[in-house]
Amino acid sequence: MSASMLNLLSKIPVPLFSNARIATQFALQKSHDIPKFAPMGGALAIGGAWLIWPALTDEFKIDLGIMADPEAVAQSGTATADVDKKEVMSGVAATSQKVDVWAAVEAKGDFSHLESGWEKFAVDSLKGDDEDDDDDDDDEDEDEDGEEEEEDDDDDE
Repeated sequence: MSASMLNLLSKIPVPLFSNARIATQFALQKSHDIPKFAPMGGALAIGGAWLIWPALTDEFKIDLGIMADPEAVAQSGTATADVDKKEVMSGVAATSQKVDVWAAVEAKGDFSHLESGWEKFAVDSLKGDDEDDDDDDDDEDEDEDGEEEEEDDDDDE
């Protein structure tokens, strides 16, 4: 480097290094060690991407060209699917007819068709007295057995 450049660098303050000249010399000395750490570069890049990717917004990803713009895709048109519309509509109609029947029954105040679901939920979610955890009982039995053996050992002496 030229003397005027070194003189200029010595006047620029840099945190931790006092001035830019010392920081530049340090960076040049450490740059010789970069090839030693090259194999770890791939792992660091993958780890960094894994941590940073969720923090990036969709707009930023679109700007970088990493992600397709969903608005542009929607405007370009959608692909047509080979589906028979009559079959789809008949399934929708059957489902909507069932819903209409149940809605009419519920409008009258009869919710008896839901009782089987409520009963199943109650049975699945609540434990009765008979269904307590057996592990707790086993642990207490083991503790009691251990205490009895200690008492027997004291009697032998």
